[in-house]
Amino acid sequence: MIKTSLKALVVEDDANVVEFIRRTMVVLGHDYVCATNLQDARAALRKGDLHYVLLDLKIPALPDGMFPSIDSGMTFLSEIGTVRGKGRTAVFVMTSHTDQGFDMAAKLIEMGTTKCIPKPLENKPLSQIIQEVLAGHGKKYPLDGKAGQPVTEESKPFEGGVMAFFNDRIELLGQIIVENNGTGHAWGILQALRKKNASSGKSVNYSAAKLAKELGISGTANPHVKTAEDRSGENAIAQCVSELRNKIGEIMLESMNIGCQRDDVIDNRGKGYHLRNWITVDDHDRPIDTGTSVDVPASNVPANVPAPKADVPACPRNVPLNERQHWAIEQLQKDEKLGRTAIEKQFKIGEKTAKRDLGDLVKRGLIEFVRNPKPGHYRLTRRN
Repeated sequence: MIKTSLKALVVEDDANVVEFIRRTMVVLGHDYVCATNLQDARAALRKGDLHYVLLDLKIPALPDGMFPSIDSGMTFLSEIGTVRGKGRTAVFVMTSHTDQGFDMAAKLIEMGTTKCIPKPLENKPLSQIIQEVLAGHGKKYPLDGKAGQPVTEESKPFEGGVMAFFNDRIELLGQIIVENNGTGHAWGILQALRKKNASSGKSVNYSAAKLAKELGISGTANPHVKTAEDRSGENAIAQCVSELRNKIGEIMLESMNIGCQRDDVIDNRGKGYHLRNWITVDDHDRPIDTGTSVDVPASNVPANVPAPKADVPACPRNVPLNERQHWAIEQLQKDEKLGRTAIEKQFKIGEKTAKRDLGDLVKRGLIEFVRNPKPGHYRLTRRN
C-alpha cells in the first residue's frame, strides 16, 4: 500500500490493543502517536498535526495508569470538538460499553463521534472501517497539506429547500440522497419524518424508540420495559441518522458546493428527530390502493383500513410493496402460516430486514402476527 501523510492519535491504555492498532497502521501506511491517558492525549491534541483519533472510552486521567474511567474518555471527546471544531476531526470511539444502550450511543454521536467500534477489535476489519469512514468524512471536510486543517474553499450555507419523495428515491434540492433498495433504515426514517402533525402542520417529532417501533426493529410488547432488542433498535436508529446526516452533507457539498451542517435537515435538539421547518416535503410517489395494488384477494384485506388522504404526506405504508413483501403475501395465500426465517432464507437477508418488511405489512393491515404457539407466525389478516 502506498504510504500517505495521514496521522492518527491513538488514545488507549491496553498494550495488547495498542499493538493490534500499530499493526493496522502499518497496513494502512498511516503514522500515529499513542497516548495512554487523558493528560498526554490533551498534549498530543494541542500539537495540531493529526488527521483522526482512535479513542478508548475508558482511560486514566494521569500517566500513573490508575483509576481508568469513562468520564476521562468523554471529557477528551468533548475537548476534540472544542479544540478542532465539532465534527471536523474523524473520531473512532473504541468501547466495550455499547451495552449501555441508546442513551450512551446518542450522547457519543451528539458529542462528535464519527464511528463507534465495539471491542474486542480483533474481530473487526479495522483497516477497512477506517478507510471507508475517512473516505466519506474527507468529502465533507477535505484536508490540505496541513494535517487536520480544512480546505477553506468558500461554500454556500444551506438555507432549506424541497425534499421530494418518489417511489424509488428521495431527493433534496434535486440530488438523490436515498434510494429505495431495501437495505438499511434511511428510507424508512425519512418516510416517517415526512409526516406532519394534523393540528400544527409541523413535522412530527420522533424519539429513537418511536422511530425503531415505526420501522419494526424493536420489541414493543411492553412499552414500560426495555429489552435488548429495544436497545439494539434505538442504537441502530441513532447510527443510521448520523450516517444519513453525513451522507446528505457530503452530497450537498460535492454536488452543489453547499455547506449542510449536522442539524440543517434532521434536527433532534430537545424535541426528538424531525425535519427542519425550512424543508418542504414534495410528494411524487403514488399511494397504493389497499388490497388491489398488492394483488391480495379482497376477502383477505381488512375492511377498516382507510385509504390515504390526498392532502396528507404519504407514510411508509403508502410506498409500493417490495419484492420480498410480495413474496410473503403470495406464500400466505398458499399456506396459512409464515415464519420470519422463511423470508430470511428465501432472500438471504438478515433478521432486521425481515422484521422490517413483515412489520410494514402488519402496519398496512395486510398480515398479523400470532404469538402462540411459540415462536409465533404470520398470517393474512382475518376479518371479524
